Amino acid sequence: AANAIRIPMVAVALNAVAWGRYGAPGRSVSRADLGVIVLAGVAGMWCSSMLFVFAFDEAGAAKTAVLSSTSPLFAAALAVAFLKERLTPLVGVGTALAVAGMVLVV
Repeated sequence: AANAIRIPMVAVALNAVAWGRYGAPGRSVSRADLGVIVLAGVAGMWCSSMLFVFAFDEAGAAKTAVLSSTSPLFAAALAVAFLKERLTPLVGVGTALAVAGMVLVV
C-alpha cells in the first residue's frame, strides 16, 4: 500500500528534475508512446508487487529476503552480459558490500 503513494511521488520528483535539466519531455515522445510507457510502468509495478507477495507466501520470509537482497548481484551480472556495461571497481565493491550486508543480516 505504501508503494502506491511512494512510487508515484518519486516518479513526479524525478520527472521534475529531468524536466528542469533537459526541458519538457513531450518534445521527443509521442502521445501514443507516452501511453505505452505509462502502461508498462504501472503493469511493471503491479506485477513486481504481486510476484513478491506470491514469493513471500510460497517460499517464506527468510528465502524471499535472501533472494530479494541478491538483486544487486544479478543486476550487475545482467548489465555486463546484456547491456555490455563495464564492471568497474566501484561497481564491484558496491555489489560485494551489498552481498556481504545480506550475509550479515540473514
